[in-house]
Amino acid sequence: MAAPDAISALCAAIDDVRALSPTLATSGQVLEALELLETTDRQLRAIAIRWLRDAAERDVTAEECGRSPRSWLVEEQNISPADAARRMRLVHGLPTHPQLEAAFDIGDLTDEHAQVILKALAQVPTAYVDTVESALIELAKALPPHETARAVDEILVRLGVESSADAAAARRYSQRIVNMARTFGGTGSLSGTLTPELAEKLELIFADCAKRIGPEDERDAGQRRHDRLEEVLDHFLGSSDGLPNICGERPRVIVTMDIDSLLNDLSQRWGILDSGRSISPATARRLACDAEILPAVLGAPGGVLDIGGLSRSFSAAVKRAALIRDGGRCGFPGCRRRLAECHHIVWWSNGGKSTLENAVWLCAFHHWLAHEGGWLVRRNPDGSYTWTNKHGKSVTGDPPPRQPQAA
Repeated sequence: MAAPDAISALCAAIDDVRALSPTLATSGQVLEALELLETTDRQLRAIAIRWLRDAAERDVTAEECGRSPRSWLVEEQNISPADAARRMRLVHGLPTHPQLEAAFDIGDLTDEHAQVILKALAQVPTAYVDTVESALIELAKALPPHETARAVDEILVRLGVESSADAAAARRYSQRIVNMARTFGGTGSLSGTLTPELAEKLELIFADCAKRIGPEDERDAGQRRHDRLEEVLDHFLGSSDGLPNICGERPRVIVTMDIDSLLNDLSQRWGILDSGRSISPATARRLACDAEILPAVLGAPGGVLDIGGLSRSFSAAVKRAALIRDGGRCGFPGCRRRLAECHHIVWWSNGGKSTLENAVWLCAFHHWLAHEGGWLVRRNPDGSYTWTNKHGKSVTGDPPPRQPQAA
């Protein structure tokens, strides 16, 4: 049977498997099927890598569509550049390590395992390669990729490939890297290899994000970690003296948008950051609450009507008074998170003033909730705050503790 015919038969078999209903199988059959599917998935990935290698060696993608294999993966198959690069490393690296290629080919290892082992073998003197390769393959059969990677340094030291644990750590340190790429709609993707110290610091920063703040917090764990990282960066940008000045001022994020989008909820229009990234009108209005973020508001012809923010920001005296008045707490009932922004209860875009009566300190999450989250906040005569969500449900807190009167 010719190769294309065999692949067509495989696709037909996949259609048959897709038609099966897991609900009709016993628990044991479901687990057995899952194990077979995992192994099959690894084997199919290995086959695809082998065919991709042949395409690279014969310049098939260049001949047929004028692209290199990596560019073909990205531009024709819509695979991310990082994943395409990883696949090409397997294409070029596996043939030089027959033991690893054989284990990968039969599905004993995932492509992540193979990547870890190839990276380790690149550091090994030729005389030790076969021994280390065998040891790492056996280790990878019993451990997930990240635990295999952790054990690489110890294996290299024990086999005498590395002179000491310090030498292994120095080599690993030299491989530290952080990459950032733009993705759909102006969002970004962050990836890299962190040192143990930086990984530990990030884990400490993320530690108190594990639990939801309250029933109104609908974020998943990953979203909570994202928001905590933004809080850390906001703190750095607000306190660092080492950043370069721009036009004699500290660096600021500038949002450009037309006046209608800023004043009204026109979801079809977007603000533009200096980098070219797009943000929604709701996000722009939230950012406009921050004195260090300037909304550049454009009229219909595109002329700048106002570069605001500083004129609309609360004075230091108002911020301090609001902090004292509310007992140093976030204005959301029961919240004990670190304060982030002094928020206009009546938005300045709706005529709100930068006065003490219109000020409330919020943590980063509840500031987001007041803008993108769609919640409304009002200050009651007794000093308490009532928050109402878009479905009409309200939450009211206790008044702040009484402050001592001046003599």
